[in-house]
Amino acid sequence: MVNQASKSQFQVNWCKDESSLREVLKLRKLCFPAIKEYLSDADLLAHHLVIRNDEQQIIGAYRVTLSTQTERFETEDDFLIEEFKKKPGIKVELAWACVHPDYRDGRVIHLLWRALSEFFKEHQVRYVFGLASVTTEGSEQVLDIMSYLKNENYVIAQNSITARHGYFSENAVVLERAHTQPLRRRLLPSLLRAYLMAGALVCLQPVFDADLDCYDFMTVLDVDSAAPAVATHFNFK
Repeated sequence: MVNQASKSQFQVNWCKDESSLREVLKLRKLCFPAIKEYLSDADLLAHHLVIRNDEQQIIGAYRVTLSTQTERFETEDDFLIEEFKKKPGIKVELAWACVHPDYRDGRVIHLLWRALSEFFKEHQVRYVFGLASVTTEGSEQVLDIMSYLKNENYVIAQNSITARHGYFSENAVVLERAHTQPLRRRLLPSLLRAYLMAGALVCLQPVFDADLDCYDFMTVLDVDSAAPAVATHFNFK
């Protein structure tokens, strides 16, 4: 099969019209087959960053919601974030990162993040947050990730963000992973690894998503404290 990405010119833009949102939903369903195919209230409220190929098909997308747009985020279905929301500065929730399977050579996600960085600057965003999902291939992988996050000090203070329900406890990490081989960062799921490389912290209470059969880790990136190499690469500052 010919790599379509190698011969395409990409266009980056923002959309909110219903026709484009239906295209976004189609891509989302392709990337996450188990989801219910409908546009939520959160979808209709948000900004949608999209990448189109030279045939005008949407092959990359990110949903973006500003704290200046809403008083409640979809993340709050699973996490208590009132203390985090009280922190000074504009916040943005990222959700539903999607890249078409034929275009996963790195260029599309790079373009998405370049455009997001411009958005962060334009809207003076201080905090970027969202969920990074880990497929459930047994609890061992989730426990390994939790152990890694704790050992490497990537953990958000519990008085800032906590899970509502259905999460692994920190005690499970201590009991189950005390004598196991440490996880290497390169073995982390790609989205979670990218957030950590950028300087994000993570709530050590992953929540089970029964619809997608995965565990969701909430991540928070302070743009002002982003890793220098990442900040320079994506022009955050």
